[in-house]
Amino acid sequence: MVVFDATFLSHLLYPASRPPLDPSTNQPVARAKERIEHLIDTLWQSRQKIVIPTPALTELLAVAGNPQELLDVISSSRWFEIYPFDQRAAIECAEFVRAAAKPRRKKGLPSAWAKAKFDYQIIAIAIVVGADIIYTDDEDIPRLLAGKRIKVIRISELPLPPPQQMPLYEAGDPNEENVK
Repeated sequence: MVVFDATFLSHLLYPASRPPLDPSTNQPVARAKERIEHLIDTLWQSRQKIVIPTPALTELLAVAGNPQELLDVISSSRWFEIYPFDQRAAIECAEFVRAAAKPRRKKGLPSAWAKAKFDYQIIAIAIVVGADIIYTDDEDIPRLLAGKRIKVIRISELPLPPPQQMPLYEAGDPNEENVK
């Protein structure tokens, strides 16, 4: 299973949105929509479920123009699985919070600390579901996952789709019989 956070989901569900910045160039990711479409095709071909952690769903619903419509789209797809922040995730998350709550590591504004706790919940859910990958363009999740077995992939790191193959001949081509 793979996990999508809110940043990734927003680009998937709202393809016309502005692409994120590529951290290596500080420019918008080239062909972001095509990269995401290719990822989705690849995940569907391999029958991978896309886990949506409830904290990520919360972030997405908070900015959605029509939250009910968004929920209907997600709920009607057999490829998405909404996973709650349950007791197992709370135990995993507590480990992150305890480690980060040490006075020397808890820095920044209270809002930054609250956001970090949300990110910890997303990571904890990914651990509980046994995800191999979190797809995100969040700046903090890769840092928080340092040393963990879960890989983080950004939109800028997604491969472009392969070029379209041109047919050897067009249907009805008079030379069709000569093509083997």
